[in-house]
Amino acid sequence: MDTATRLRTGFPLPDRQDAPWGTLLSTLGTPRARQVGLPGEVELLGLQLRSTTVVGGGRDVVRTVTWTVDVVPDRDALEADLGPARVQAIPNRGRPHEVAGVWTWTLGEGVELAVSVYAAPREGAGAGVYLSASEERLAGPWLGELDAPAPWRTTGTVEPLGVTGLEPCALGDPEVALRRPGLVRPASWAPEGLWRSAGWWGLADGRVTCAFRVGAAVHLQHHRALPARGPGGASLDVAGTVVLVSADPHGLDGLVGRLAREPGVTVETHETHDC
Repeated sequence: MDTATRLRTGFPLPDRQDAPWGTLLSTLGTPRARQVGLPGEVELLGLQLRSTTVVGGGRDVVRTVTWTVDVVPDRDALEADLGPARVQAIPNRGRPHEVAGVWTWTLGEGVELAVSVYAAPREGAGAGVYLSASEERLAGPWLGELDAPAPWRTTGTVEPLGVTGLEPCALGDPEVALRRPGLVRPASWAPEGLWRSAGWWGLADGRVTCAFRVGAAVHLQHHRALPARGPGGASLDVAGTVVLVSADPHGLDGLVGRLAREPGVTVETHETHDC
């Protein structure tokens, strides 16, 4: 198997078989960790890579793996294996004879490899190696949830949100599936608003919606950022997932007051400054 095919399939780890893309970070280290460091070395592209760090993304799925290498790789040798690289040179103003840079290869199927060269070849110089998969590649197992059939998709009632400065979710489907678990596309009859249907209720921003059973315990986090260096804004989260966003720091205040009166709903408000 050539190197590009190998890396499209999965990522190498020290002292074990390659792990396939889609692997959960929690299976490699401490649960709920955002990244895991693994001892040992990996042999790849004729290089001995060390300091393996595995970084998770949404849904705990491994998104990036990084290594370091103590020598500057031979770009010609890498291109003989992977094809021509996209090269970004970064001149060193303090040492004009040295040029750092980043060499990047798109391997296909949403997988990319980058080599960050710290300096011109010399003793003590080295490089970082970065392997990553796109959210489009990783989101497949959860994309179907966006349109999953549910009782609340039958026609119900809709009230205006009463939110000023509403900013509908601008993420694509893969990003929503990975970064905002629990959110789905709203029913056609309720593209935006506070809706109720068949024992369910939810908040739709025109792009995505949450859905809760009537009377079930729901703890909402209301974040209000007052203007400072930045313009400020507000968001409403549940279980770490952003449900609504407003460009107005007080744009969600009225809605939050209404929601606090819903059976089972509690709202916790946090106020900061947009620094």
